[in-house]
Amino acid sequence: MLLFSVLLVSCNLPSYVFVDNAIATGLDLREGKWLLNEIVDPTTTSNAAKNLIVKKLGNRLGNRLTYTNDSKGLLLPKNVKSNPTKENIRDLKKGSGFDFFINVKIILKNNSLSDLDVTNHKFNKNLSKSVEVLFEVYDLNGIAITYSKKVIGSVGIAENNNSDINFSKSNSKLVLGCLNKIIRDIEKKSIK
Repeated sequence: MLLFSVLLVSCNLPSYVFVDNAIATGLDLREGKWLLNEIVDPTTTSNAAKNLIVKKLGNRLGNRLTYTNDSKGLLLPKNVKSNPTKENIRDLKKGSGFDFFINVKIILKNNSLSDLDVTNHKFNKNLSKSVEVLFEVYDLNGIAITYSKKVIGSVGIAENNNSDINFSKSNSKLVLGCLNKIIRDIEKKSIK
C-alpha cells in the first residue's frame, strides 16, 4: 500500500533563471558602509529574505552592513523604486550617510499551483507559480547603480505528469532560492 501511494505522488522541481544581465560585474566588498533597504514582499518572506542576505553578505561585510529598520535617524522614502535616477541616488546618500544601498524587490508573478496540489491530473496541466527577485546595489558616492540582477524562480506541473497529488516549493522557498542564486553570483564575481 505504501509503495502504491508513493507512485501516485509527484514532486515538481523549481528552476531559477537570470534575466536582464545588464551589469555583469560584481561588487567591491572590501570597504564602505552598506545599508539594506526594507524588503517589501507579497510572499511574506521578507524577514527570512533579510536574514539570508544579512547572514551571507554579513560574512563579508561584518558590522558595515545595516538594515534600515535597525538604524535610527534615516531620512528615506518608504518605497525606493528600482532603477533610480541619479537625483534619487543623491537623495539616498543625503538621507542615509551610507556608501552603498541594497534594494531588493520581490514580485509574485503567478500563483496557480499550491504547495500541495490535489487537482485531478486531467485538469492540472497549466498550473504553475513563479516569483521575480530584483537585487540592486547603488553606489551612493559614485551616484550609480553598480549591481543589478533579476532572477525568476518558477515551478510547474509537466505536461506528461499523470499524478493527482503534486508537491512543489512554496513561494517563500522560491524567493529564497532566487536570493541564493544572486548571492552566489555576488560571491563569485566580487572583490573580497
